[in-house]
Formats: sequence, structure tokens, C-alpha cells
Amino acid sequence: MDNDKKAISINIEEALDLILEGYTDQKIAKHFNIKSVSSVNKYLNNENHSARVREARIQSAHLIAGKAEEVLESIKADATQAEVSRARELAQYYKWLAKVRMPKTYGDKVDVTSGGEKIDRIYPPWMDDGKPKP
Repeated sequence: MDNDKKAISINIEEALDLILEGYTDQKIAKHFNIKSVSSVNKYLNNENHSARVREARIQSAHLIAGKAEEVLESIKADATQAEVSRARELAQYYKWLAKVRMPKTYGDKVDVTSGGEKIDRIYPPWMDDGKPKP
């Protein structure tokens, strides 16, 4: 039997708790002593678990965003430049992970308004309302 077809042993409730704590699929695989991260990913995203896993990942985004803030706040006044750089990089990683898990809240936002009003679409001179002029 090849590796992709082997049954893996994961306690889904425990896996959901780990996801809520901010664990990645790689850390979950390590926790359950599973070498193949893709097998863990397939298991967590199968039709029996995907909705619960997706919700746990969304909820974990708040915790992860909080970790970013904690890392920055933990920088001591006498910290070395290396410690400050490490903390900033770690905070950036946590912010990115929160954005991936909950893009509507932590993702990049594009403002398409001007003074609270919607901006009208501007067309090139050779177009009329989005259609080529006759």
C-alpha cells in the first residue's frame, strides 16, 4: 500500500483544538507523528471534517493576530537589534497567518471610495460606458 493510501490516525477533536491554538498542518502532523503533511491536510479537509476545520481556522485567526501584538509588546527596552528584528519578523508572520485564515477581517482592504462616495468608473476615450465607440 503506498503512503497516500495509508489510513492515518488523528483524533479530530484534538486536531480542532490544536487548530484553535494556531497550529499549522505541519505542526499537527508532528503532534500526531505523521510524516506526510499532505495526508494530514487531506484528512482535515475531507467532507466529514472540512466545515469544522474551516471554522476552527477562522476562529484561530483572532488568537494568531493577538500573538503578533504580544510579540511586539514583549520587546524589552534594552533589546538588541537582532531581538527587535526577530520579534518584528515573527509579528509579520503571525499577521500573515491571520490574514490567510481570516482574509475578510485581517486581509488587505482596498478602499474604492472618495470621501465616503463611490468612485465612478473611468473609461478610456475610445470607449463609451465600457463598450467600444461605433
